[in-house]
Amino acid sequence: MTTASGRQGDEGRHHQSPATVQDDLSRLSAEQISALCELPNVVVYQRLVMPNGQIRYTYISEGAYELFGVSAEEILSNPNALFSCHSADYSAKFKERLLAASKSLTIWDVEASIISRDGRKKYTHAIARPKRSPDGSVLWTGIILDETRIREAVIESIAQGLLLFDADDQLILRNSHLLDLFPSLHDVAVPGARYEDVLRAIQRLNLSEGSGPVANFDGQMERHRRPNAMFEYRLEDGRSVLANENRTSDGGTVVVYTDVSELKRREKAEESNRVKSNFLAVMSHEIRTPMNAVIGLSASLLDTKLDSEQRHVVNTIYEASNSLLHLLNDILDISKFEAGKVQFETIPFAPAAVINETISILQTKAIEKGLLCTSSIDPALPDTLLGDPIRIRQVLLNLVSNAIKFTEVGLVEITVRCLSRADGMATIECSVRDTGVGIAPEHLDHLFKNFAQGDESINRKFGGTGLGLAISQKIIEQMGGKIKVQSTPGNGATFSFELTLPLSDIAVVKLTEGPEATDRTSRTLANLTEPLQILLAEDNGTNQLVFSKMVQGIGVQLTIAYNGREAVEHASSGTFDAIFMDMRMPEMDGLEATRKIRALGGHLADMPIIALTANAFADDIKACRDAGMSDFIAKPLRKKILIEKLANVVSASPQRRKAAKTTAHHDLPMVAPAAVAMTDTAPVLDHAVLDALVEEIDIEGVRITLDGFLAETAQQLARLRAHSCDNDRMAIKEEAHKLKGASGTFGLLQVSELARTLEHSAFQITPSDYRDLLDRIEACFGMARQELEAAMTESVA
Repeated sequence: MTTASGRQGDEGRHHQSPATVQDDLSRLSAEQISALCELPNVVVYQRLVMPNGQIRYTYISEGAYELFGVSAEEILSNPNALFSCHSADYSAKFKERLLAASKSLTIWDVEASIISRDGRKKYTHAIARPKRSPDGSVLWTGIILDETRIREAVIESIAQGLLLFDADDQLILRNSHLLDLFPSLHDVAVPGARYEDVLRAIQRLNLSEGSGPVANFDGQMERHRRPNAMFEYRLEDGRSVLANENRTSDGGTVVVYTDVSELKRREKAEESNRVKSNFLAVMSHEIRTPMNAVIGLSASLLDTKLDSEQRHVVNTIYEASNSLLHLLNDILDISKFEAGKVQFETIPFAPAAVINETISILQTKAIEKGLLCTSSIDPALPDTLLGDPIRIRQVLLNLVSNAIKFTEVGLVEITVRCLSRADGMATIECSVRDTGVGIAPEHLDHLFKNFAQGDESINRKFGGTGLGLAISQKIIEQMGGKIKVQSTPGNGATFSFELTLPLSDIAVVKLTEGPEATDRTSRTLANLTEPLQILLAEDNGTNQLVFSKMVQGIGVQLTIAYNGREAVEHASSGTFDAIFMDMRMPEMDGLEATRKIRALGGHLADMPIIALTANAFADDIKACRDAGMSDFIAKPLRKKILIEKLANVVSASPQRRKAAKTTAHHDLPMVAPAAVAMTDTAPVLDHAVLDALVEEIDIEGVRITLDGFLAETAQQLARLRAHSCDNDRMAIKEEAHKLKGASGTFGLLQVSELARTLEHSAFQITPSDYRDLLDRIEACFGMARQELEAAMTESVA
């Protein structure tokens, strides 16, 4: 049998003497032609096509016998002897193509597969040039190359199992890797074997029961007849093999078998991690809600008049709930690391500020134990580096918290040094030393494993989960650093880590020093020679008003865009220093608007675009980055963070301080956002959030904003009540998203969290559950409204 793929047809050869061939190859001597004829794997031939269509070979070299198994003499006397190496169908097609080429005098360049007389499958490549004689006959002079070894070497180099069938579904060849996958096919998958016999052998010998569609022989044969097909085999030994079938140009079939067992195991493990991570994320959200209620209510109780026994009980509840929340955070962090979902920022930060923040947070705890908590900062430490300051601070908080926990007398000291600085990079070392109990040498090796502690008595005496150090190690290692510990029992311990980070020439505004620092930064912004031109893209009236109140009086001129489309129009026609972009807006969301603004090019290509998002999760932040956003702020807005972002705009782009032409600036409308909801056990109103808002935009600003918020929220609840789960699920999701953000701004925790639940379940929630959830949201909003009005009355009094 024969299959061919090629540029015209098959092969043919001629026989004359080398001297006769010399007439057509005038540039070669007889000796050169003889040498060519003696080359291994090369056949030289001349083939004559007569005007009447008769074909005969006038010369063919002796190499024909090695290639075809047919002697040169037999071919010269009977051209059909050569055609016997091909199927009858192919021979007929070959003659048609040869006659056509003889008329057009085009070069003959054909690749073909043959079966020699000894039954071996071979691959040939024929090249010939035509020459027309005065009598109308065409003489073809050319060579045939035996490419069998080259092709077989290529086939063997393929790491997968391979079978090649001809157009009649008979096996032409297999490679050795096929037998690695299917050892039982050694005596079945041989040249000439039919496709269905090989398939039956695979199914009978290798497939487990009930392994899906490939167990259906008729079904697979039907799919095999299509141009391309794919099957998956699950073998008795547990392996999975994927078969890809592709049709060749001549009607044959190439089947490639790939062992995908390891890929399946990885996918299964990744899916398991995803399921676990999603479960923990959901459980984290569900547990946090009542935990926040317990913490908030117990903190509120501690502010009331209690006798000593009551205060002791409530304080115990407060401390225990905080410990449980800390454990929850740690477990969630570990899960994220295992699932590979932890992403790291690369932003400018001041390492000295991170140290000072850590001490500021834990100073009170150290003082309560009578400990001295100090820091030592190397003068050579760079002012600014590029990295993830939040994660670095998390590690330092873990280490310093442990040091305070295990130290009864003495001190805890944080030291940061610059070990090297070159080629735009700096290597820093942060160490935390204490004078506590120390760690025995035999416990040092497993100290950074999950749930590991120095010894069993540690947990009984000091508590803790043993997750903090495991998380710290994962953070440092993923940032390319290393963490280590040195300790002697009774003489304390020193934990240290090294990080190599890029230097940054962008100044970082330090807003961690307290309200005085914020005031100083605000005054700096207010004293700019030209006000900052800021574009705010935000569809929620309450959020617009809160934003405007926060930047009032600090040198900001604000333009409002009510959706992403308007944001693009304003950005293209005005000159702004920065754009604050809400993620979720009608007509065009913030991500799409950002991509369109970046595509405009020019100064808009690197203009700061800062996302305003209620979902500050890793996936959301990545979506912001991928869209071209420069930074993000998590809602609800806080003035301190907003001022910091504005100050960074000034620091990073001093050239933007030139006077700018701006488009019309709109007055802020009295439109409020939607409400947000949570479980019934959480505080209806977080007074701390409301108090912070009063500090940031003053009582009159809150009152104006609140009036609009309450009115709009009532309208939103009415719209949600009118929506149907049958047709309005997207509208429900959008309303819930807006409700979540605005209510969170005013501290309506129950409303905010319930709205978050509705937003996330909008496409799955049943109609009855939807009605129940709306009832809870409306009830929570009613109670929150009463508390808000009472709180505002007290503020006036």
